[in-house]
Amino acid sequence: MKTTGIHFISRAVLILLAFSCMSAWAAERAKTYHEALEKAGDEGVLIYLYGPDWNRRSVKMLESFWQKNELERAAGNSVLVALPIYQRPTDEQKAKQEEIQSGFPLPPPHRYRSNPTVVMLDKTGRTYAILSGNDDLGDGLSGSKACQLIQKNKALLAQQLELMNKAEQASGLEKAKLIGQASTLGIDPPHNAAEQIRTLDPKDESGYVRRLNYDPRKFQEEHKDAKSTELESPVLKIVNDTAYSPLQRQETYCILIGQLRRDGAAKNVLRKHLLAMQQIDPNSMYGKITPSLLTQWCGDPAPKTTDKDSVSKKKHRKRDK
Repeated sequence: MKTTGIHFISRAVLILLAFSCMSAWAAERAKTYHEALEKAGDEGVLIYLYGPDWNRRSVKMLESFWQKNELERAAGNSVLVALPIYQRPTDEQKAKQEEIQSGFPLPPPHRYRSNPTVVMLDKTGRTYAILSGNDDLGDGLSGSKACQLIQKNKALLAQQLELMNKAEQASGLEKAKLIGQASTLGIDPPHNAAEQIRTLDPKDESGYVRRLNYDPRKFQEEHKDAKSTELESPVLKIVNDTAYSPLQRQETYCILIGQLRRDGAAKNVLRKHLLAMQQIDPNSMYGKITPSLLTQWCGDPAPKTTDKDSVSKKKHRKRDK
């Protein structure tokens, strides 16, 4: 079978396109945060925080994760900066950290749990996601889980920017809903989003004012002395209001369930509420832990671990070694 000239040309074009795509996805690195912001486009900046004099894992992952091609592919056109965070710096080390940090504020303590940490910022310097700890970076040194989350969060940022661009062309309740959608994607909301929505939707017809201003931890603190009989009504009011996110509703439900258990509620009562909480989102952390809680607290049969689950866990362990 003969290959025509057209086939050769097509193949050459495909190769050229492949190379151009590879270069288009090459992340750029900067020496300082200030330099990174100057270079940043719509895909923003990624900052890797590590502890040279106190956190060995973060230093190892500087090479095994932050310098790898997998990270650069995940980063796309984001600008990358590695920022050392010293505990007992020398004068030289302190000057080095301050030069690289150059105006970048460290995340607040409740979000900055440990190193290594990856902070994701848009081109204005607004933090929209923070990856920290084994839950976000994985158990090993490869950072493969972080790469997946970086890609996911960058896609959400692009979606957020698109919604905010649409909001610029809208007004009133429609604009409030678009800003609300942009604020509830799973990354941090745009700057002053809650205030804008409250102004545009003073009666909270969209429900986004309630959702963006509600914190289950604050609710728990306000009701810390309440018995389960006093908790049930305010908790179920939030649980049954779909304006709140599934996570907010499940976290609030857990406050009631925990108090019911402390108050010595019957197993059938606990089971009813656990199953109702799980049903809100069976795939969340709370949904997935429900079978184990039913076993521990209600005496239900232990959940079975399938062979498929065991194989999957072994693959994850091997990949992160």
